Amino acid sequence: MNFPRRDFNRLSGLILAAAISACGLVGGLSLPAQAQSAEIQRGGALDIAFRSDNTALVSIDPFQVYWIEHRSVLRAVVDQLTDQDPQSGEIIPWLATRWELNNDATQYTFYLRDDVTFSNGEKFNAEAVKLSFDANIALLKELPTAFGKSYIDGYVSSEVVDEYTIKVNFSVPNAAFLQATSTTNLGILAPATYKNSTIRERNLGKIIGSGPFILAEYSPEERIVLKKRAGYAWPSAVSENKGDAYLDEIIVRYIPESGNRVGSVISGEVDIAWPRDPFTNEDYNYIKGKGLNIIQRSIPGITESLYPNVNYDRPFSNAAVRQAFQKAIDRKSYAATIYGQHFPVAEGVLEPSTLYYQSQADGLTHDPQGAAQLLEKAGWLVADDGYRYRDGKRLTVVYPITEEKPGDVLVQDQVRQVGFELILQPVTAGEANARYVSGNYDLQRGVLTRGDPAVIQSHSDVRYSGSAVSKNRFTAQAQLKLQELLDKGLAEADPAARKAIYKDAQNFILQENAYFPIFARTQQAAVGSKVHGVKFSGETFLHVNDIWIEK
Repeated sequence: MNFPRRDFNRLSGLILAAAISACGLVGGLSLPAQAQSAEIQRGGALDIAFRSDNTALVSIDPFQVYWIEHRSVLRAVVDQLTDQDPQSGEIIPWLATRWELNNDATQYTFYLRDDVTFSNGEKFNAEAVKLSFDANIALLKELPTAFGKSYIDGYVSSEVVDEYTIKVNFSVPNAAFLQATSTTNLGILAPATYKNSTIRERNLGKIIGSGPFILAEYSPEERIVLKKRAGYAWPSAVSENKGDAYLDEIIVRYIPESGNRVGSVISGEVDIAWPRDPFTNEDYNYIKGKGLNIIQRSIPGITESLYPNVNYDRPFSNAAVRQAFQKAIDRKSYAATIYGQHFPVAEGVLEPSTLYYQSQADGLTHDPQGAAQLLEKAGWLVADDGYRYRDGKRLTVVYPITEEKPGDVLVQDQVRQVGFELILQPVTAGEANARYVSGNYDLQRGVLTRGDPAVIQSHSDVRYSGSAVSKNRFTAQAQLKLQELLDKGLAEADPAARKAIYKDAQNFILQENAYFPIFARTQQAAVGSKVHGVKFSGETFLHVNDIWIEK
């Protein structure tokens, strides 16, 4: 289907909003931002506790960062061409006031604001956008698997039409690019950042944005400090505050242990506790009992899952064994036991807040009898100890863990009921990586965040993923089939056709049992009683423009 050249701003928003409404994105797991119950007050420092820094990739460079906590930080420092409305899912103006798209999604034209400056005083204009995109391409020559690669797949060039108009050209259709421009990964940095800073220096925080805060300090594994900049006046419509930030400063610290994070926010040592995994049911009730607020929203992208190693002649090389493991998992029990009756149940390989999500609940039902039958047919028979054996070998799967997650033992017990021996093998991060590279493992856990289904490409397509385990989630033949589907999805400009392609991709992943969804990814935050205006962005990152502290 061909589309005539047109102003794509309103149309794209309507298409996206309709698609999201159809798949149930709006509402769902999202709880409203805190109500403004008092007069807004300016000043003060906001203290946030994150779980940890990313020791595998020490970076605060937008194009490279996949660490969800750092993407929240970057949203306060770096603005994007567009934004994604967290309520409707619509792509809305930000640094670009409107845009056009040609008939095959190979050229985008953006019309830019003319009143924006970077925090060093440089003007935001078409030249700055061109330099930012070109610099990202240059980075890929040194780091070809950088996280932002799939966001600009097929990028050829940017043309400066005039000071505030730019055309972005692709060699192949890139239907996901519009949503990509709303992400921190394609945030626009000041020209001075690229001219005066090396990649390593950008990794360590030498970046300049046009956002409401300046990155004043990044001390890896210790803290991040943001300082308010004066004169900010160009947020997207997501922000109620249209001017300078209310806060003077934001201080991020890393508190790895969950109990210590919870204790810190309850004691008032920090203002927001931002967990990587949701609060346990016990912590949730404890925090609420102390009178603090908990806000939460579905995190778009890949559902929290375990991933089998289907290669190296290991147990999950057998399709029946993978299917049996899938059926052995009781996701309803997991959600209720670990996170409470209030918590949603995983129902697909993607999260409901992701564009073109479809529920796959029927394929994820708990069916221990079906699992047992599959294993029996595959020759795995139950012995007196309750485990299954074939040719004298126990059905054992090894899951290397650098830290025990809530629910790991529960899954271990669930699959034990049908005869699996699941070994939770404690390892260091280095040992885990070595096992992944060598294939000496059976299960691995991970997620990835993006509001577009092209996130699957970044996560599981070996041409894009920098992960050593992505090649082991699928057989070689299945990997090629997945790539074919994902390439079609990225090339399809027609929303209805694109939705159908990604439906097929989701079904294919589940058909292969390449993902074992465990629980619904939900970002929660415990917020002190004097902190107001806390809410989430469209990709469920922290939105800081409206936050203020009651003195």
